[in-house]
Amino acid sequence: MFLPEIYGLEAHIPFNQIHTCTPIDRWYGNSVQIDFVRANGSDGSLNLRLRKRKESLYVLDKLLPWPSN
Repeated sequence: MFLPEIYGLEAHIPFNQIHTCTPIDRWYGNSVQIDFVRANGSDGSLNLRLRKRKESLYVLDKLLPWPSN
């Protein structure tokens, strides 16, 4: 068995359910906050620490129609 499956740590979020993707800069590290709508309609968010944050944000910006675009 794989521990993330047992504790519900895996997330499968379709692109059309993502609302915003916000870079967060802090003194102890940079991250990206992704706000989305869950399958049951409730709001959710993930904070990801990425090694190549700039490149990841560029790809997400090209794939998703953000309100700021």
